[in-house]
This record gives sequence, C-alpha cells and structure tokens, in this order.
Amino acid sequence: MMKQPFGTVYLLGAGPGAPDLITVRGMECLAKADVVIYDYLVNPVLLHRVNKLAQLISLGDSEVGRRLSQEDVQAQMVEFARDGKTVVRLKGGDPFIFGRGGEESEALIKAGIPFEIVPGITAGSGASTYAGIPLTHREYSSAVLLATAHEDPKKQQSQLDWPAMASFRGTVVLYMGAERLFSICDSLIKAGMSGETPAAVVVSGTLPNQKTISGTLKTIPEQLQQKGVASPAVIIIGPVTKLSERLQWFENKPLFGQSVVVTRPELQAQSFAAELRAQGAHVHMFPMIRIDPVEDYTLLDQVLKHLQHFDWIVFSSVNGVESFMKRLFEIGKDIRCIGNARLAAVGSTTSASLLDYGLVADVVPENFRSEALAKTLEDQVVGKRVLLARADRGRDVLPRLLRSFGAEVEEVSVYRNVDIECPDNRLRKMIETDTVDWITLTSPSIARSFVARYGDALYQYPESKIRIASISPVTSQAAEELGLEVNVEAEQYTLAGMIEAMIQDSLK
Repeated sequence: MMKQPFGTVYLLGAGPGAPDLITVRGMECLAKADVVIYDYLVNPVLLHRVNKLAQLISLGDSEVGRRLSQEDVQAQMVEFARDGKTVVRLKGGDPFIFGRGGEESEALIKAGIPFEIVPGITAGSGASTYAGIPLTHREYSSAVLLATAHEDPKKQQSQLDWPAMASFRGTVVLYMGAERLFSICDSLIKAGMSGETPAAVVVSGTLPNQKTISGTLKTIPEQLQQKGVASPAVIIIGPVTKLSERLQWFENKPLFGQSVVVTRPELQAQSFAAELRAQGAHVHMFPMIRIDPVEDYTLLDQVLKHLQHFDWIVFSSVNGVESFMKRLFEIGKDIRCIGNARLAAVGSTTSASLLDYGLVADVVPENFRSEALAKTLEDQVVGKRVLLARADRGRDVLPRLLRSFGAEVEEVSVYRNVDIECPDNRLRKMIETDTVDWITLTSPSIARSFVARYGDALYQYPESKIRIASISPVTSQAAEELGLEVNVEAEQYTLAGMIEAMIQDSLK
C-alpha cells in the first residue's frame, strides 16, 4: 500500500484586524483547509469563511491564557500534516513580522513537511494607514524601523538598542508595547530622543473601535492612561504622526464605531454586513430566520415542468428567484422552460438576481412593495395565468390584488422561512447592557422573530439608546404593531437604502 503523502502547512497572515484585509491567496487557503490553528487576535469573521468541515483550534483568549505552548503548536502542525491534512496556521498580521513564522518554518523543515508562507498586512502598516499616518513621507521620513517591545522572556538581556533607536532618522514603529509605554518613552528620552518628538498610539487598528491618540514622546504615556485603553496597540514615533489629524479617514466614516445587529439569514447577509463594515460599523450577525428548501417538492416540480402554461411569472424576493432556479436545474430543466412567459420582480435586487441567470424582468415597480407591483401589473394580467413564486409564509396582498384584477393566480412555495428557535444569549446581554446602536429589520417575519426572542429585553429598558432601522413600510408596520419604535426607514426599500437612512440619521 502506498504511503499517504504529507499534507501542506500554510503559515498564513490574517492581516491587522479588519477581516477584508486578508489576501486573496489567504482566502483560498482557508477554503481548502482541513485544520485551522488560529491566534486569539484573528478576527472571528474569518472563521466563517473556513470550510465547514474543517477542525478549528484556538490558541486561547490571550497570550497569558494560551492553551498550547509554541512547541505544542509546532508539534500539532506536524502531526496533522503527517496525517495528510491541509493545515492553516492562521496568525494576526504577517507570519514573518513578530509572528514566529521563522520558528515554525524551521520546525516544519526539520520534520520534512511541505509548507508555504502567505504574507499578510502587518499591524504597523495597517494601523498606521487606518490612522492616516504615512510611515514614509518625502518631507518627513525616508526610513522605517520596526521593533517589538515584547521580547522573549528567556533572553539574558534586551536586544533593543535604545541609543540607536533614539538617533534613528525616520519613523519608529513599536509593536506590543502599550503596557510598557511609560518605560519605553523614558528609555528613548534618556537615550537622547527629544521628549517633544511627535508620537501616536493606534489602539485596535483597522477595527471599528480603533482609537488614535496623538501627542509627544513626553505626553503620550499619560494620555493613553487617561483614555483607559491599551492592547492591542501600535506605537508610532516620528514627525509623520502629525499628519494624522489631516489625513484621518477611517475614524471619519459615517457609521464608525457604531454597533449594528444584522438579523437577516447569514448567507443572504454577507454583502449587507460588508457594506456596513465599509461605512465603519461594528457588525454583529444574529440571524432571526433561516432559508430552507420546501419540505415536499411535489407541487413545485409539477409547476416547473409546465411553465409554458403561464403568461406571467412573478418573483417577490431574491430568495424566491434563487430557490426557483436551483430547483429548476435540479430536475434537469433550464431557463428555456420559461418560454414566452413575462417576468415581474418586486424590486431592483430581485430584478438583479434574475439578471444573474440571464433573465431581464419585464416589470419592476418604482416603489418596491407588493401593492406597487400589483398596481403596475393591473392592466397586463387581466385574463392571464400568473405564477407567483414565493415563501411558504408571508402577506397575501399580492395574490389577492392580482386576482381582483382578473388574473388566474397560482401560488407555489419555493422556499421556507424558518424561525431560529434558540435565542442567542450574547445578543440578549448586548441589549441589556445597552451596547447596541442599531438593530436592522429587513422583513415582517424577521421583525416578528426578533420580538419573540428579544422583545422582553428591549421593552425592559425604554431609555435604551438602541435604534431600529427598517427596510420598508411593511416591515415598519409589523415592528410597530409588536410595540417597537422604528427610528429610521429606507426611502428606497433596499439594503442600500436602509444603510443610507442610518447614515443620514447619524449625521444629525
């Protein structure tokens, strides 16, 4: 029997914190990993992008509480690779910049394990960029010095050369030094660096809770202490830090630092969450419902095999389009079966979903509501056979109106909205501690599910700062009937419209 070949180990840099700063190559590695061994500073959002069958191994909540020693980590990588598994060693920042990637590479070479180094954006570069501090600038600095203030405790003496650092004619970037900032600044001043040298500390760089504290070498330790913030932080010393106030861009984003709860089904929420993050928000994914296939395909399959009998096919959601098409392909059919039927979509996103399959909607109302869609179709469906592809539950407004206009309507469920039954105590705690800024509601069923699970916690604190954002009047009506106060409603009934409404409210 042939011996199973060793698996490959990927020493992968996850970047400085923001999940979208990982490289394309890094995403490819995560997708094919059998095992992911990850550091506590890695953004947990990245773990949702890992193969669902992969084994996840955390190294603890902090270096102090680390579950495995460095030797154990290296031994595990070797063991898994010898079993033929693809292993990703996921690290914050870059593997070769204060990431112990060199030690791990040597261990893999010694064991004869194939490996690959996948670079990542290092914290010094990422945090400084997000703070509006260029590490190099033709007028201020042509060199950068990277150093760590957290050295190997086994060393007999520090390798940091304070006099050399103090005389360095460029930008000094210190990693993992926030807790020792008083002694660091004191050592540099004693070594000859002016106490008036501009300095900055960037805490939680690239994340929505980022804080940039600017001062001088003499003042910055006390400023940091007064702010009550510490790790993870990057210390930047040099004239370039003075540019932060002028070049700051990330902390000026309209939703920066705001905590937003996304309640849509997780797979449908990814682009929404990404756009919220792009506006600076801290996104928390707590889906209230999930999208499931119908339990019995008998009726749906019968309809799909006779699509030529319909004059119109009406889609009331993106999920309806995707579920309809998925089942059509599964039974061996394709879009040719639609024949001469005309297509209607309730809104622009549903229309765009049709376009993904090469289909152009004949009718899209200006106002993205069932009532508006029915009104738009009023004169075109008289005496026509209309197929309405929809969820297993929802409003009956559209079929009722179409029938009143003289259409022969057949409704078919193409997917199910299923409530997620177990409340997540993390969200309950966030509501009770008033650490949420926004709860987003994107359908009446989501509003009802949210109130059923967390309404009691929300009602308990009427003075809470939590605000409710609704995607449409129908969703707002459902929420208000359940006792919620809707603070903003999208003018255009789309996810983009809801984000815009939140931004406008935040600018007040």
